Amino acid sequence: MKKLDSLVQKTDRLRKALEKTSFSAQHIFQMQGEWEAILQGKKINYGTIPLLYAMAIRYPELNAMAAEKLEASLKDDYKENPLQKDSTLSIIGNSGLSKTEIKNILKESDVKYSTLPENSTHLLIGRSLKESELALILELEDGRTLMNEAMFFDFCKEIRSFDADNPDAIRQLMMHEDDINVEIAMELMKSTASPKDFISEIFGIFLISKNDELVAKAEKLLKVYGSAQLKSRLSKVKKDMMNSDFEVWMRDAGVNAGHFYRLAYLKDPRFVSYFNRAVQFLKADELDLFLDDAIRCWAFSSKPQHISVPSDVDFERFAPKIYQCHGLKELTINIQNYNFLKKLPLGISALSDLESLIITPSLAEFPLELQKLPKLKSLFINAVQMINLDNVFNRGFEKLEYLKLHLCRLDRLPKGIGNLKSLRVLDLSGGDLKELSAEISMLKNLSELNIENNKFKEMPEILYLMSGLKKLKMRNRWSNQELRNIETLRLSLGSCEISI
Repeated sequence: MKKLDSLVQKTDRLRKALEKTSFSAQHIFQMQGEWEAILQGKKINYGTIPLLYAMAIRYPELNAMAAEKLEASLKDDYKENPLQKDSTLSIIGNSGLSKTEIKNILKESDVKYSTLPENSTHLLIGRSLKESELALILELEDGRTLMNEAMFFDFCKEIRSFDADNPDAIRQLMMHEDDINVEIAMELMKSTASPKDFISEIFGIFLISKNDELVAKAEKLLKVYGSAQLKSRLSKVKKDMMNSDFEVWMRDAGVNAGHFYRLAYLKDPRFVSYFNRAVQFLKADELDLFLDDAIRCWAFSSKPQHISVPSDVDFERFAPKIYQCHGLKELTINIQNYNFLKKLPLGISALSDLESLIITPSLAEFPLELQKLPKLKSLFINAVQMINLDNVFNRGFEKLEYLKLHLCRLDRLPKGIGNLKSLRVLDLSGGDLKELSAEISMLKNLSELNIENNKFKEMPEILYLMSGLKKLKMRNRWSNQELRNIETLRLSLGSCEISI
C-alpha cells in the first residue's frame, strides 16, 4: 500500500512538473517499469487507476506502456462492438470535437446520441478528464465500448466520403494528432491538389513534428515546392525560428503565419511561445481563427502557464477568448496606449486558477471582479486613475501575497487593506500618500513595504510598530529632522533593511 501511495504522489508531482521541465530517457524508463507493474497487478488502490488512465491519455511520452495497453484494449473492444444502427454514444470529458458535429454525423449513421453515459453502449473519451469522470469510466466500463477521438475520426471517414478536393479538409487532416492522418494528407495533396497551397502547414510539420519520417517527407516537399527564400534558410531555420525577424522572413518566404501558428500550437500546445508570438503577429481575422483553435486546445492539453497580451492588441475584443483559457495561472495585460483601455472587460473571474495578474494600462477604475479570483497571489496594477480605493479589499483576496499599486495617485491608505492577512509584499510607490493609517499594522505577515516617491512630509509613526518588516523602501524628500527620525527607526526595527 505504501508503494501505491508513493506512486500516486510521484505521478502527481510529474504531472505538475511537466509544465516546467522534461525528463531524461532513463528516468522515463524507470517510471514506465513501475506503471507496468501496477497495470499488471490485481490488487490496485482504486484511486491509482484514474491517475494512470489520465497519464496515459494526457502524457503518453511519460507512460508509453500504459498508453499502448489502453490504446490496444480500446481498439480490440471496438472491433468486436463497432458503432452501428442500434448503438448509443455518449461523451465523457472535454472533446476537441464539436458535439453538434458529432450529433450530425451520428444522424447519418443512425447511431443515437445520449447525454447520459449510463444509457449508452459506447463512450467517447475526451482528452481532458476530471477525477470524477475517470471514476465514472471505470464504473461503466463493463458492458460498454470505449472509444478515443482518433477512433471516432476513423468512423467519420467511413460514414462520410472524404472530400480530397477541399483544402480545408486536407488542412484538418494535417492538424490531426494521429501521424497516420497527417501522412494521408501529405499523400492526398500530391495527388489531388498542389503542395504549394499547403506550404505553411508543410513547414509547420517540418519544424514541429517529432516523427522523423514525416519531417523527412515535409523537407522533400519544401525543397521541391518552397520559395527560394524558404529553401535558403531551411537548413538552419530550426535554430533561429524564434528570432525577432522570423515572422517577417515567413511572409517573404511565402509562409502564412496564421496557418503556421495554428498548426504549430495544435501540435505542441505546451510551447507557450507559439501562442504569445501568434497573438503578437497575426492579423485580426487570422488571430480569431487561431484563438478558437487555441481555446479548444486548452480543453484537453497541458496549458501554458503565462499569457502576455502585447501592447498593440485590442484587448476588449481579445478578452472573451482569453477568459475561456481555464487553467491559466499568469496573465499580463500590457496596453500602453492611453486611449485604448479604460476599463477591464468583464469576465476575468472565469479564470479561477489565476495566481498572478499584471495590468499596466491606465484604468479609470479598479476592477472589482478581481475579488472573485480565489487563487490570486500576486497583483500589480499600474496607474489606476482613482484618488482612493476604499473598500476594494473588504472582501476576497484571501491568498494575496504581493500587491503593487504603482502610480495609482492614492492620497491615503485604502480602507479595508488590513483584511489582506496573507500579504507579504506591499508596493505603494509613486502615489500621493501623506500619511499611513494604523490599519497597515494589521498586516502581520508583511515583510516588505515600498512607499517611495509619495508626498510624506513626516515619517509615518506607525512604522515603529511594524517589527516584522525585513525591507522598507521610503525614498522621499525628507527634511533633516525626518532623516534623524529614520535613523531612530533603523534602531527600532533592528534587522530591517531601510532604503531612503
